[in-house]
Amino acid sequence: MHVDTDYLNEIRENCPHCHGEGVQLVETAKGRRYEDCKCIDKIRQEIAVIEAQIPRPYRKFDLRQLKKQFKIRNETSIEQINKYLGSLEKRIKAGSGLWFAGTTGTAKSSIICYILRQALRAGMRAYFIRASTLMSMKFDALKDVEERRKLQKILYEMDVLAIDEVDKVQLSSDSDFQRQLFFDALSEAYESGAALLLGSNDAPQKVLQKFPTFVEDRLRTLKIIPLLGTSGRDPEDVTWQD
Repeated sequence: MHVDTDYLNEIRENCPHCHGEGVQLVETAKGRRYEDCKCIDKIRQEIAVIEAQIPRPYRKFDLRQLKKQFKIRNETSIEQINKYLGSLEKRIKAGSGLWFAGTTGTAKSSIICYILRQALRAGMRAYFIRASTLMSMKFDALKDVEERRKLQKILYEMDVLAIDEVDKVQLSSDSDFQRQLFFDALSEAYESGAALLLGSNDAPQKVLQKFPTFVEDRLRTLKIIPLLGTSGRDPEDVTWQD
């Protein structure tokens, strides 16, 4: 995993409180002492986000960036998202998951990653992975012990696991073995008890038609969050804007 150390150092060096020292001299009942500056906590949070493999464009997204027109069009879905966030720890511990569906650019990945970041801040374990990467890792794990360990950690040690673009995996009829690996990975993710956050451009009902019954039955338990609209990506900014 590559960690952007320059970015992390920049947070510390530009801190208005410690001016890059990383510590502050504070007054306590027992006298003065040095404590970690608040910027150190921010750095720890950023490292957790990086380790969760949350893509850079989604690391700063906030629900307040959703514009009024988008919120009006998706009022029910936004309410459901806020309700989920309102009892996030309880829902994740219960393995309650969501399936975000909408056309390209309707903030699916942004919102999914926002939920992951809130889970990380609450001290939970979270991870983001695209479906095609998950399938590749499942294949690599057959012949590489280290890849197997990495995959097992993702599938069985996370409190919340996001699997994006589940409809973009190429499941051609002449790749039965590849298909089975992907389906097994989805089934394992569900059986781990982690709260699943899925993302797809196609409607879940259409996606599930491609899956065998044992996977379809499991994923039907996820609450569907439809996101309506056209692409809101600003060509001048890689972060999502309605």
